[in-house]
Amino acid sequence: MFSRITKSAALVKGLVSDPIIKQLAIDTSLGKGFLDCQLRQRKDGTTYHVLKVSGGDTTVWVSLERESIVQLADFIRE
Repeated sequence: MFSRITKSAALVKGLVSDPIIKQLAIDTSLGKGFLDCQLRQRKDGTTYHVLKVSGGDTTVWVSLERESIVQLADFIRE
């Protein structure tokens, strides 16, 4: 459990400090602005992907590996 808390804290710290290199709004049945895929870059130059989901009063960020992004894109296309 401590490992999950540590990973979550690192993700939150990155979301506050790591710049967005690219951002793509994904069309949904509700329109644009609810689902975004972001490419962020750490200070050491490595990049990572984040899925940003907005709705109501809540915004959720989920870190994604490249394989997960491909699966998400395939799912949205269907």
